Amino acid sequence: MFYKRIAACIMTVAMVASMAACANSVDTSSASVEPTTAASIESAGQAQTTTSATSSIEAEKASAEEAARKAEEIKASMAAAIEEASREAESKAEAARQEQESIIAARQEEVESQEAALREDIAQEANKAAGPDSEIITVVDSYGVESAKLQYTANYSIYVELVRLTNELRASLGVAPLTMDENICIASCKKAVDYYLADYYDGENHKMIDGRRWQALYEDFNIVATARAENLAKGPSFKTARAMFEGWKNSKIHYDNMVNPAYTRVGVGSCGYVWFMDLAN
Repeated sequence: MFYKRIAACIMTVAMVASMAACANSVDTSSASVEPTTAASIESAGQAQTTTSATSSIEAEKASAEEAARKAEEIKASMAAAIEEASREAESKAEAARQEQESIIAARQEEVESQEAALREDIAQEANKAAGPDSEIITVVDSYGVESAKLQYTANYSIYVELVRLTNELRASLGVAPLTMDENICIASCKKAVDYYLADYYDGENHKMIDGRRWQALYEDFNIVATARAENLAKGPSFKTARAMFEGWKNSKIHYDNMVNPAYTRVGVGSCGYVWFMDLAN
């Protein structure tokens, strides 16, 4: 009986020991699993965090690149707008300048026209007041054909008187009269104005003030002639038509030109006591 009880106790202890061993086995298994599971979870969390951070950086980079692209577009747009505005401003400025120049030119032309009309009136009034014995006058202070025309208008009566005296002399010799030619008169006046304003005198060769031969005057005014001659004089003693006529009459070479029957046309011009008589057939 005693032994039975001892055996029962031993079995009981063995069972308890076996159960404890099983319990220890389970606990050890659980302990060995728990760290592995925890480590796996932690590693996954780290992976998820890394992926999220990478995505965030890429998104920020893409956003920055988009912002830079838009900034470049805005910059290019602003540059184009500035360039267009600059071109428009330059165009408006050029248009304004041209308009201003046009206004100034029109005004200048109007003033010049008024001045020309005034000079013409003065020349005509001077001619009306002139008589056969009147002194020549100078009404110009600039070069050019227009000045020559004014000089011709102002002294027209005096030039007519000189041609009359010349024809009177020719008639006394039985030579046909000269016809006073307006174009040749203006040419003569042009040369007289040039000599006077340039303070130039060439009594020997009668050259133009630019150095050309005297016949160039006929070419300048399209005076067609096969026979040509020119009388020239300068001095304060030649103030009137008669004084000039007498001066040329008393000089053989000038006299010969005035009475030469080869010439049929004549022009007379003066400026500042410089006289020209140009003759042509």
